[in-house]
Amino acid sequence: SMVSETRTTGDDGSFRVGGLDGKGFMVRAEKAGFVPTSLNGIETGREDLVVTLQPGGALVGVVTDPAGAAVGKFRIFPRRQGDKPVNPNDWQRFAAVQGGTVFLDAGGRFRVEGLEPGTYGVEARAADLAPGRVEGVAVVAGKDAEASVRLAAGHALSGVVVRRADGSGVQGARVKLPADGMFGEFDMGDLDLGGLEEEVGGADRAMDMMGGFAKGQVS
Repeated sequence: SMVSETRTTGDDGSFRVGGLDGKGFMVRAEKAGFVPTSLNGIETGREDLVVTLQPGGALVGVVTDPAGAAVGKFRIFPRRQGDKPVNPNDWQRFAAVQGGTVFLDAGGRFRVEGLEPGTYGVEARAADLAPGRVEGVAVVAGKDAEASVRLAAGHALSGVVVRRADGSGVQGARVKLPADGMFGEFDMGDLDLGGLEEEVGGADRAMDMMGGFAKGQVS
């Protein structure tokens, strides 16, 4: 159910959410320093729900540009090795994974808390610079793991958006370059695209849609 209600637990960890309609809710609990926990398919009317949180680790570091200077605004994307793609129904976690965490810091410093222990890859992204990555960062509960990232200069792409009728320029058009698919990077596994192919007219068109692009004319 697409219901958004937030409560803060009391001294004993208890909470209550009233006025709910339906069943099959997703319940998510989170607190700084702990690994967030989500429970699916929770029915209303019960009073014995227990949500367990475990202490998490943290990633800390500095993001720099190709010259070694601190980057003041950037996004951090931590990925734990072996994790499956996030369920889009867990929309808060899904949005966090796809959008990363934004940092504004003149010294380029960042800290991401509440991470489940494991081995991580960390990616940093900033405007007008190519992403930078570090791999094999070991995160341990209750401790900080160093994961500084240096960004690369990258390449540029320039062009023009025109009207099909006469080739004149279109002012104010937004040009987007999705780096990932419609739902970010994910493993489609054995997903059958047959129905989608029939709907949109072929496998090529289906894959274009899943990648966030519709084919157009390139000059």
